[in-house]
Amino acid sequence: MKVFQLLFFIIIELILGSPSFSSPYTLSKGDVVSLVFDLSSGPRSYKVDLDGNLRIPELGIISAQGLSLNQVSDEIKISMISAGFNGIPTASVEIVSYSPIFISSDIVSSGYYEYFPGMTLGMAIGLSRSEDNRDSEAKYFESNTLFLEREVTDLKYSISDLYFKMIRLNAVLAGVTDDLTISESELSPIFFLSSEEIGERLVAENSIFQHQISSKSSLFSSWEREISDAKKQISLIDQRIKLKGRIIEQLDADVANIAMLKSQGLSTSVRSTEASRRVFEEREELLSLETMKLNVEHSIQLAERNKMNYEIETRDKCLEDLNEAKNRYTHLSSLLQTYTEQQYYLHSQIGNKSEGQEDIIYKIDSRNSGRESISNVDLNTPLFPGDIIFIEFRQ
Repeated sequence: MKVFQLLFFIIIELILGSPSFSSPYTLSKGDVVSLVFDLSSGPRSYKVDLDGNLRIPELGIISAQGLSLNQVSDEIKISMISAGFNGIPTASVEIVSYSPIFISSDIVSSGYYEYFPGMTLGMAIGLSRSEDNRDSEAKYFESNTLFLEREVTDLKYSISDLYFKMIRLNAVLAGVTDDLTISESELSPIFFLSSEEIGERLVAENSIFQHQISSKSSLFSSWEREISDAKKQISLIDQRIKLKGRIIEQLDADVANIAMLKSQGLSTSVRSTEASRRVFEEREELLSLETMKLNVEHSIQLAERNKMNYEIETRDKCLEDLNEAKNRYTHLSSLLQTYTEQQYYLHSQIGNKSEGQEDIIYKIDSRNSGRESISNVDLNTPLFPGDIIFIEFRQ
């Protein structure tokens, strides 16, 4: 008879509608629920005991572990009918509080912690720190994360500067005069730059490169003009020297002829003196021309030496700068890797799994919630009320 009565009430309830619960959560040992049913005068709270039951004085023992709130409500209705309730049984079941989780560990603070829906292992570990400790850690992580972000940004900028500088220096050493280019295979050291940034940096570096080429070309053109002008001057001096040689040769002949005439009494001492003076003056001018030629030849040698020294000094300076840039690049790249790892570590402390946590083992005992226990879980693993979490170092 009671079975038919129950079926009748269930059909009536389906027709009239039943309360809906948004959470499909199933109860665990330690959960506290609020019950309202017709046999009571108002809402009362009951805790799911260690046996997974609700003990209600008017209805007796109600099985609750592993059941949803709707299912518990149905169990209460069945118990109401069994208890002799006449009429349509109604019951409302709501969660008051969840069974707390327990963390057992020598790594973080052990103890009970309040559970909330959606909690993950990483969140639970975050709760295992004291509030003051978490506040100080948060400030530490925030300040250090900002510092590292600035340092990493500066390092990337410096590294890219050095990389493009090395490309330019290698081009100078190779005697390249065309615009600098970079192939796909050369992009890996500056992987953090976008295509637009690479293009902008190439334009900037090409501007420096072409300015250096232009400066060198202008300087060499000046030396070449100086050498060319000096050679033309030497050619003119040679012509004058040749002419002076002929004049002196003629004057020497005149002096010899005057001396012969003088010995015969046909010439005066005045003519002899005048001829000797002219020879002396012409020889002085010839010596001056030869000295001038030597000076001009020296200027040519100096210009040639300047060109050669410029090439040597430029090459030596390029090699020195390139070596310094390579060493600096290697150092900054290593520093960037270190800072990046530190960034990753700091982010991992907020709850993300990191490589540094591979030596820690997490185990979850879910028997209180009627679920199977699991080992070697990660920080994103969802938790359930009553879970016991073991955190230990890998042996």
